Amino acid sequence: MRNRCLNSIRNVNVLGTKRVLEFAANVKTKHVFYASSSVIATTFNVEDGSLSENWQDDNAIDTLSYNNGYIISKFISEQLVKKAWSRGLPCKSLRFGLVAGDGITGELDILSSHYMIRLLAFLKLGCMSDIPMPALLITPNACSEALVRICFNEKVPHGVYNVIPSRPQLEQVFVTVAEEIGVQVELVSLSDFLQRMRMERDDSPIAPLKRIYTEDGTTLVEIARKISSIQKWMDDSTPDFFVSKKLTEFLPGFLDAMETTIDIMRRDIRFAKKSGAFEMIGI
Repeated sequence: MRNRCLNSIRNVNVLGTKRVLEFAANVKTKHVFYASSSVIATTFNVEDGSLSENWQDDNAIDTLSYNNGYIISKFISEQLVKKAWSRGLPCKSLRFGLVAGDGITGELDILSSHYMIRLLAFLKLGCMSDIPMPALLITPNACSEALVRICFNEKVPHGVYNVIPSRPQLEQVFVTVAEEIGVQVELVSLSDFLQRMRMERDDSPIAPLKRIYTEDGTTLVEIARKISSIQKWMDDSTPDFFVSKKLTEFLPGFLDAMETTIDIMRRDIRFAKKSGAFEMIGI
């Protein structure tokens, strides 16, 4: 099963990107707009320590200390886009944050959303880790707006753009969201949270999280701290670390109009409750 999953990731992200680039370069040159991910960002601006929006060197993959197939495939795919750009193909790469539910209804595919399964797990267990974590949530509506304003504007140069909240809230604001819907979620130590997770049955809807965070010997915090951008933000807490200078210049007003983490979580969790996810999870 694991090998099939890794092959699928490689086929879609890496080989799929390669085929798109080959098509774009064939006969008549075509523009390429690549949906990248903020988790692959490993470099920082020397002058102010903020997250870089430049193409990365190939050896930057050495800093991806967490051996995750998805992250590596996205890194390799963006490097393919970079190579095509360096050879004259017009390319723009948008590094999106964690895409949440619809910006109006909160609708999303609950069972395939790691983000939503985690929120539901917090509700079911009645707790979440107290270790501070930035929640780089963005709605698909905001992603679409950024794509249109960046990719279909000739005045916006080719290159890399970080499409993420400029000043994300901590994930722990979910405690307030839970309280608003009548569920108490307490902040506990990471070891206590994992202990409660281990008590879940193997056939539980949140069992996939149990396997990831307990049986594999890793935790979300350990994974996150090995993602360079989150690691540096957690260590340094640079106020403007996530502020995109490019979006500030070319998309005036976009960053200020982005919704807060807590508002996104409120809408998404209400959709989940309305859709019957609470009963399915056992909340």
